[in-house]
Parts: sequence; C-alpha cells; structure tokens
Amino acid sequence: MAEAGPSFLDAIGQSILDSASSIDAHIDAGALIDRISGDATSSSAHRARQFALSELKALAKRAPGAVVATEGAVVAILRVVEKLSPKGDEEIEDENVESLQEALECLGYLMDDSTTKAVGKGEVKEMQQDGTRAQLVAELAVKHSENGKQLLRLLSVGETSTQYDALVLLQKIYRRLPEPVNSAILADPRSLGHMMNVLQSSPIEYIRNESLGLLLLITASNADIQTIVTVQGFIETIFSILEDEDLTAGGKVARDLLQCLINVVGNPTCQKYLRETNGAASIVSAISSVITGKPSDEDEDDFEEYEKREGEHRWSCLSLLVDASLALVEGDQAEANRLALVKAGALELLQHLAEPMAEAPQLRLLRVFEALEPCPQAAERLQSFARRRAPLLFDLVAVLLGPVTPLTLRNALGRVLCRCIARHSSLQSGAWKLQVVPHCPDSPLCCSALRDKQCFTAWGIFQVW
Repeated sequence: MAEAGPSFLDAIGQSILDSASSIDAHIDAGALIDRISGDATSSSAHRARQFALSELKALAKRAPGAVVATEGAVVAILRVVEKLSPKGDEEIEDENVESLQEALECLGYLMDDSTTKAVGKGEVKEMQQDGTRAQLVAELAVKHSENGKQLLRLLSVGETSTQYDALVLLQKIYRRLPEPVNSAILADPRSLGHMMNVLQSSPIEYIRNESLGLLLLITASNADIQTIVTVQGFIETIFSILEDEDLTAGGKVARDLLQCLINVVGNPTCQKYLRETNGAASIVSAISSVITGKPSDEDEDDFEEYEKREGEHRWSCLSLLVDASLALVEGDQAEANRLALVKAGALELLQHLAEPMAEAPQLRLLRVFEALEPCPQAAERLQSFARRRAPLLFDLVAVLLGPVTPLTLRNALGRVLCRCIARHSSLQSGAWKLQVVPHCPDSPLCCSALRDKQCFTAWGIFQVW
C-alpha cells in the first residue's frame, strides 16, 4: 500500500513552524546588524563585531531571505566591508582580516540562488524569490561600493583568502549587473592588472581559477576590456596554463581558458596581436595535443576509465579550439589570419583524418580545412613534399577513396577537396593524379574526370567508392 501524503493539518502545522522560524531569524538578523553597525575602537569591540559577523554569516547561509528582509541589513554589511577595506595601496590590518572575510562571505550567501529542483509550484516560487533577492543584493552592492570599485581594489591585497572572497562575490554581482562593473573596471584599468596578476602568478590554484572565472565573464562582450587584457598578456597566459592542463580530459579549467580565447579572438585588435605574437602556432599546437593526447602515467593503470573519460570529454576542447580558429577567419582580417594559420601548420592536422577517431572531431577538422582552403598558400602546403614522404593532398585523397572511410566523412571531404582543386590551378596538374588513379583502376568515369579540368567539381561527388 502506498504511503499517504501529509495531511492538511500537517501542512498547516509545518507552515506555522516555518513562519515562526522565519520570524526568529528576522529578529536574530536585526540584533546582529545592530551589533556590527557600531564603531569598534577597542579590542573587545573588535572581537564582539567579529563574533556577530560570524553569527550573521551562519544565519545568511541558513535563512538568507530573513537577513535581506531585515531593514538596512545589506547596507550595514557593505559599510563594514568599506570600513575594513584598505585605502589606496595599503594592506588590510591584521585585526580586520577575519571580519572582512566574514562580511564578504555573508554577502555571497545572500546572493546564492536556490539549488532546489523546480518540480512543484512551491519550489518554482522559491527559486523565483531567490532570484529577486540576489538581484536586490547586487543592486545594493553596486550602489554602495562605487559600482564595485571597492571590491575590485581587494584583488590587489596580499591576503589570499580576501582575494578569493572578493573574486567570488564580484562574479555573482557581475552575472546580475554587468554594465556597472564594466564601467568601474574601465574607470580604473589597474583593476584588470590585478586580475591578470592573480591569474598569472597566484600560487593557489583555486584562487587562480576564480580569477579566470571573472575574466571569462568580463571578456565576453566588452571590446575595450578584451583589448586591455590582450595587451597585458592574456593570450600568452591562456596557452601557458593550458600546457599544464590535460586537454584530452576536457576539464573545466581547460574549457574556461579556451572560452576566454574565443571571447577575445573575435576582436580585431586582439586578432592582430595574436597574429603578431605567434598565437596561431599556439592554437595549432593545442589542437595537435588534443588529437594525439595519450593517458598520463596515473591513467595508465586504469586505461578503461581513461577511455570512458575520453569519449565523454576529450573532444569538447577540440571543438572550442576549432571555434577559435573559425572566429579568426571571419571579418576584415580573415585573409591575413588564414595565412598565419596555414604557416603555423594548421593544414598538417588533416593527416590525422586517417587515424582512428570519432566522426564528430573528424568533421570539426574538416571545418578548419574548409575555412583555410581559399588561402593561396593552402595549395602550396597541400602539394608540398617538405618534411613529408608524400604531399598532404595524397593522404587526403587516400582517405577519400579508402574502403573504410565513413560515408559522412567521405562526402564532406569530397566537397571541400573539389572546391579547393577548382579554386587553385596549381592543384590541377598531373602530378597528384598518379596517386588517385591507382585507387580506382576500374572506374573509367573517375579517370575521365581526372583528365578533364572542367570535371573537377564533378569528381568531388562521383560515387567512385
């Protein structure tokens, strides 16, 4: 027999208990706000304020709605942050460190969205209320911290826990109100320098990752911010950190770094910078690392687990890198960027099409070929014998006509190849035909097409296989 649900009286009783708990939390919040709002001049007053902030943080975690509903509560916490934050280039006073951290964490809890799964009407309503609460706290934080300038200044302090709390809070505010924070950042370009310094030199990984999270947000759309961080070495930093990441695992840090790269490569100034600092070679090298990646020493003992992880995550990084490459070949600088990628060896990545690989990444690599084939130097690379026993074009034709090539890959490769051959007259010579004809000795139709320059387009779609 199925268990009976809660009765009407049970529901009323629970509602009364919840209301009483909320009232108690509201009363507690009011009392704690009074205790943290006074001036703490003596050591005992400092300890009392610190204890009150600790209790308020616990209450904010347990009943954030009650704290926000308490009149003046959020503003009082923000004023504590203002009082305890260092002025100028000073460091935080030792006696203020813990209290400042408590206040920042308290604000963070007040902005947390509900993680309750939206199944019933009551749960949906709870999530909507939490969203409104977070928006209200964000608005007050922006209003009482000079659009976030006070919080941005905390990124320059040497106390790493405070840096971390400020980074977490800034991300929560930015997701709600990006434009005021953008204005604050651009009003004081040093704030970007502080973020970059944390990303580039913080010895603590989780703090570095929070800085990356904030940079991921602020570089998403603002062209001025994209330009500033690029000239401060953002692109080089991305690839430097990627060298220590397992790209075949498709971890969050690697994916965030690559999304940051995509954010900036659409910017014309950033494209020029990337081109002139050998960034194209870094992109090609990263793609190669994803494709040829092997399990690390610790993974070799559990190769089965590695294979499972590879199937789930490996190609997410490849997709992001290909998206970055495609973003480079759009816009006014497309021709120069194509040439940079071709010179960096992007076409040589196509040789991996002959290796065992999932269909999706194979088609992603073909997108790179499709984007680069209009470049005149692409034809030279395809038929070059440099550092190869045979031209790359021969390898591609072998994949095209190979007996085990999937039909989807065959069709996609055929379309790109025929366009490339029709576009570049140097590829229409007789040398490369010698490699193709032996693959189809019983197909006079194919051989006839190869002898007729007007049939190159047709050659790409003939069913020679």
